[in-house]
Amino acid sequence: MDDKQRIDDALIAFDEMGFEPTTLLPDYERARKAWKANLVAAIKEMETETEALKLTIKKLQAANVDLKRTNEAIQKQTAKILSPIPIFGVTGIWAAIPIGWFLADLFGIAHYIRHKAKAL
Repeated sequence: MDDKQRIDDALIAFDEMGFEPTTLLPDYERARKAWKANLVAAIKEMETETEALKLTIKKLQAANVDLKRTNEAIQKQTAKILSPIPIFGVTGIWAAIPIGWFLADLFGIAHYIRHKAKAL
């Protein structure tokens, strides 16, 4: 099937779907070149957007690793602080885990609020 037939079929299909009425083009070659140029431009735009999204994902992954390290450090320090206290003991070590989660989440929220314009 040649380009002229494909364009005709597409136009007829659009008419059958109830889109804006179309007419068959007298200059198929010009229409084909314009369509191809628009397609190439759209592909380049999508590639640019994809690269921007990949960069954003890398930044978010790096921030996630930092928050995991922050969480671990907070849990370790909280356990060191709470475990020697006689009231807490071993329970203080276990309590350090959700405390670390909570504080790391607070740090993450503060980091997001401070740097959200750069990340997005």
